[in-house]
Parts: sequence; C-alpha cells; structure tokens
Amino acid sequence: MSHIVHPTPHRIFALCRAFENGHTVNEIYALTKINKFFLYKLENLVAMQQSFTSTYGAGSIADVPKDALQYMKEHGFSDRQLVKMINSTNTTTTDSSSSSSS
Repeated sequence: MSHIVHPTPHRIFALCRAFENGHTVNEIYALTKINKFFLYKLENLVAMQQSFTSTYGAGSIADVPKDALQYMKEHGFSDRQLVKMINSTNTTTTDSSSSSSS
C-alpha cells in the first residue's frame, strides 16, 4: 500500500490494484486523503472491468453483445482495453458496417 501514499505518475495504477485486492474507499482515503468522490468512481471502474472480464474473459470479441461493448465504451474503456480484457487477438471492437463511406 506504500505506492498509493505518495503522489507519483504510477499511483493511479496502484490505486486500481488496491481496489482489485479488496481494499475499500475508506481504507484508501485514510492513507491518501484523495477525494472520496474520485475514489468511488475509480472503484466502480475497477468493478466494471472485473465483471466484464469474468463474463467475457476467455472468449472472442465477436461473442460480446454490442450493448455490453457500448456500455463499457460509454464509461471510458477503449477498444484496446476491451480486447485485452477478453484476451482476444482482434484489435477492434467496431463493426465495419458502422463506418459509412458515401
């Protein structure tokens, strides 16, 4: 937990790992004094990532419902992050029919 106490360029990743390891917003706040609003948002993003990974983790991007992809993208996850979460080798989540060339 020492990586989250001092502000560094890598602290955000240490905060995510702390949430992944089950630490609470109150525990992290006590150590960092980072605004709880921000900590709750970060905790929610980590929970979303864990849920997405556990649901679609060993599949293919083609197997993920479009509404699930859209939901994750609306919450700030990039195509690259989503592909990495499901261990896919495909590098894009966008359907070729979604790009129009008139």
